[in-house]
Amino acid sequence: MGIYIGLENIESSTGKYLQTETEYSEGFYDIIRKEDVLFGKLRPYLRKVYISLVDGFCTGEFLNFNKFEGDKHYLYYFLLSHGFIEIVNSSTYGAKMPRAEWDFIKNLKTPILPPKEQQAIAAFLDT
Repeated sequence: MGIYIGLENIESSTGKYLQTETEYSEGFYDIIRKEDVLFGKLRPYLRKVYISLVDGFCTGEFLNFNKFEGDKHYLYYFLLSHGFIEIVNSSTYGAKMPRAEWDFIKNLKTPILPPKEQQAIAAFLDT
């Protein structure tokens, strides 16, 4: 069956997994695979980004960057960056519960560095 990851399971700004008693309801989740990078689209200013350590399930309030072909840790840090969060926040819809829009994010012009540079940056930021 696997683990369920809700927004409440991810610590803001750190990507740290927080154990809770959250259970998922059948039909109200998305399937995730180990090393999928998740971005919380609800209130993106909370900076809830997570790299899945195992296969499992997550709330539909995450955008899954599973098609990204670069370094997953580099993507993780990019999604947490102040500049990225500011741009996404400027595009949200909804007053009380602002949400990021996948169509907006996927069309952002973002620099993609060569793989070795991505790895070097991620390794530096890991330390």
